[in-house]
Amino acid sequence: MPVDIVGINQTGALSSTAMFAGKPLSWIRDSAAGGIQSGLQAEYRDVVILNPLNGEEDRYNLTLFPIDGAANAANRQIMKNKLIAAATPVDSDNDKLPDFWEMQRFGDLSRTGASVEALGLAALLHFAHCSGRTGEPEGLPRIAGSTGGAYSMTFIRRRGLLSGLVLSPEFSEDLIGWSTVAPDWQLVQTRTLYDGSGGELQEWRAPATTSRRFARVHAALQ
Repeated sequence: MPVDIVGINQTGALSSTAMFAGKPLSWIRDSAAGGIQSGLQAEYRDVVILNPLNGEEDRYNLTLFPIDGAANAANRQIMKNKLIAAATPVDSDNDKLPDFWEMQRFGDLSRTGASVEALGLAALLHFAHCSGRTGEPEGLPRIAGSTGGAYSMTFIRRRGLLSGLVLSPEFSEDLIGWSTVAPDWQLVQTRTLYDGSGGELQEWRAPATTSRRFARVHAALQ
């Protein structure tokens, strides 16, 4: 499930390494210039839940509603339900496109996943590759030739696709036979994008000596 938890210090407060040492948690030290706390109008120990466009979806205060220990199991479940709800975008017309994205990109819910949009691509692919308000999908695969002794392919895919659309890299020697198994191509980077797109960037790389010099991203509904 595409949920990222980011800790933010109270403005001007020092942080203890006990908060993040050895834990898979990003921690930000806020400042007056950063203005994160004031921008969110956050109270001490607020959990502010953001939607896929980085707007506020909900909040829960852990001082008023602690979630630690057996006595607070009900609060823990409420917190969990809030996170699940925020990570499950509404698709009221059941067209494989979540409402928030259709409204952001088109201003209405008239499209379906099969609607042909810019570049002749289905709207579902624009969603899958994190297309913005206008233009081509920013996340379409980009192939670089032998630079620094390697071939490289980068693309952006949406995390936790509501539609069940899976994007898988494939590689070929001759543009005829394609395979997802290519030992000389390696995934070297997966980076979550905190830009409101809900996407992650992937980079695949192969040595200049590879015989599989062609790459693509295959899309399939599961």
